[in-house]
Amino acid sequence: MGTSKTAPWVFGTAVLAVLILIGAWFLAISPKLSAAADASDQTTAQQARVDQLTVLLAGLKHDFENIESFRTQLSDLQVQIPSDQQLSTLNRQLSTIATETGMVVTSFAPSSPVEVVNPGAAAAGTVTTDGAATPAGQTATTQAAKGFYAIPIDVIVVGTYPNMVAFLDKLQTGNPRLILVSQLAAVSQKDTAAKGGIPALAKGDLELTFTAYAFTMPDPRKPVVAPTPAPLPVPAAQPNPFVPLQ
Repeated sequence: MGTSKTAPWVFGTAVLAVLILIGAWFLAISPKLSAAADASDQTTAQQARVDQLTVLLAGLKHDFENIESFRTQLSDLQVQIPSDQQLSTLNRQLSTIATETGMVVTSFAPSSPVEVVNPGAAAAGTVTTDGAATPAGQTATTQAAKGFYAIPIDVIVVGTYPNMVAFLDKLQTGNPRLILVSQLAAVSQKDTAAKGGIPALAKGDLELTFTAYAFTMPDPRKPVVAPTPAPLPVPAAQPNPFVPLQ
C-alpha cells in the first residue's frame, strides 16, 4: 500500500525534473551554446581577415622595397605619355625625325585634346583606342577612362616614298613620345621649285597628310591650380570734367 501512495509523488517529481531540464536548456544552455558558436564563427572570420591583411602587408612591404624601380618605370611612362601637352617638344621631335629620314614638315596643326575611350563605347567628340574618331550621333555604352586624352595633330610632310615609309616607322616606334598615326592621304607631286618653305620637289615625290595622336594623362598627385587672372588696367587720373574752368 505504501508503494502505491508514493508512486504519484515519484512520477510528479520526475516530470518536474524533466521540465526543469527542458527549461534550463532553452533558457540557459542553448543560448550559451549559440553564443559560443557565434563567437567561434566570428573568431574564424577575424582570423581569415587577419590572414588577408598579412598577405596584403607582405605585398606592400615588397612593393615599398622596390619603390625606386616603380618610380623609374613611372618616369619612363611619363616620357611616352606626359602629364601635360608639351606641344613644342613634340614639334621639335617630329622635325628631328623628318630631318633624319629626309622628309620636310610643312604643317603642324594641333587641336584640342579629346577623351580616349574603348572601341564600341565611344561617344561623339571622343577618340577610340584604335585612333578612330567617333562619328556624330554615336552614344557611349560604357564609361570612358578618366584623365586619358589624345591630342589630334594634323601634319603635312613632303618627300620621296621610301623616306616617307622610314619617317612614319620612326615616328611611331623610335620617338620618345607615344604617337599613333591615322587617316593618311598621299598626293603625287610634279617638278616644282622651292617656295614658301616647301623645298624643291621632283616628279614622283609625295605630299603626305595625316593625323597624329599624341597622348597625355594629367598627374593626379599634382593639384590643378587655376591661373590667377591679371588685374584690370586702372585708367590714368583725369581731371574732373564738372569742375568749372578757371
